[in-house]
Amino acid sequence: MRLDLALGFLALALAVPTLASATPIAYTQTSIASGKIGTTTFTDATVTITQVSDTTAVVTISRFIFNLGGVSTVTIAGIGTATFTMAGFIESPTLRLEAFFDPATRFFLGIQDPALGTYNLQTSIGPITSTLIQSTGAVASTTLGDFSISSSSNPT
Repeated sequence: MRLDLALGFLALALAVPTLASATPIAYTQTSIASGKIGTTTFTDATVTITQVSDTTAVVTISRFIFNLGGVSTVTIAGIGTATFTMAGFIESPTLRLEAFFDPATRFFLGIQDPALGTYNLQTSIGPITSTLIQSTGAVASTTLGDFSISSSSNPT
């Protein structure tokens, strides 16, 4: 799966999206997680990642669908909210996964579920509670410092 994601990131770097009719969209992912943001560690905190964008930022490349537009934030219970400096959502109908990701660092946190086999990032879906997928050791840059997850569970 990591090789597939790496190939998707490479394909994205080479692509130029075409413009279409804009429809606002928000992607939200919540889990219970432990990790670090900046110098602050957190344990078993509710972590919510949200990207607010529109459908003109959706582009399909091979087996992957990306949305790199808009603003992405992470809210960690007891700590606050930070804005990601580079972020987006990736979806793969073939792999039946969707994930928040940072293409610069290959950080990702998402879910894998059969319901995602026909999803295309153009409409709302869910909530879906399923198998968690996450990167190990990767960080995403935010306004509060680097964000990393050491463990997480209960994704929706």
